Parts: sequence; C-alpha cells; structure tokens
Amino acid sequence: MTEKYMKLCLAYALLPGFQSNYFFDGAGRHERDRDLWRKYMPLICRLSEAGWRPVNRLASATGAGLVCEQFGENLLTVYNHGKTTATAELAFRSDVELATDLVSGAVIPVSNGRASVVLAPNEVMALELDLQP
Repeated sequence: MTEKYMKLCLAYALLPGFQSNYFFDGAGRHERDRDLWRKYMPLICRLSEAGWRPVNRLASATGAGLVCEQFGENLLTVYNHGKTTATAELAFRSDVELATDLVSGAVIPVSNGRASVVLAPNEVMALELDLQP
C-alpha cells in the first residue's frame, strides 16, 4: 500500500506524510519502506519545485482512467486511476523530440507529436520532455 500511495503522491507532486505514531512506532515500517522513499521523494520534490501548471500546455492523454498533469516547462505525469490496464495516447502540443520516464529511465518514442504508453492500474510515469527550440 505504501508504494501505491507514493505513486499517487508523485502523480500530483504532493509530499507524502504518515502519522508518526504509526510509521515510527518501532515496528520497522520506516525501514521496510526506505527504498520507496529513496526512489520517489527526489522525483516528487523535483516536480513540486518545478510547480504544477493548472493549464496543461504540453500534452493531453486519452484513455480510460488516465490523468495527465504538467509541472514546470517540460515535466508531465501520467497516472492510471482506473482498475484495468490502459493505453495512454499522448498528443504533445509542443515539438517534442524525446520523452524520458524519470521513474523507470525508459525512453518513450515520439513520432509526429504522438506517443503511446501502457500503464497498469495505479501506475505513474513522470516524463521529462526534450523540447525543440
């Protein structure tokens, strides 16, 4: 459940928090989840510092249960809120040369301003776009 929560936090660049009497109660939960914090916190902080954009001018994502959010000038998150695996058809509104998923390190092929990615339920991608000048 902690990883699902961290992915949701990443999708919206919200800093995660737990009740200290639960998470640090001596049961070892903080040690169990340390790798998740190391993986997701730098990404969440990077998106949060870039700033959420209320109007997404970079891309749109079509597909059931998908949400696409913009952060800063060249960062996007795509999150699958649905209960089934979904294919996100991304349509970029800017000239995008390359898209890299910061979570997995995968390079997403972009062709004619479009890309397609598959997301399982509760999966998230944080995309850094290499925009053409």
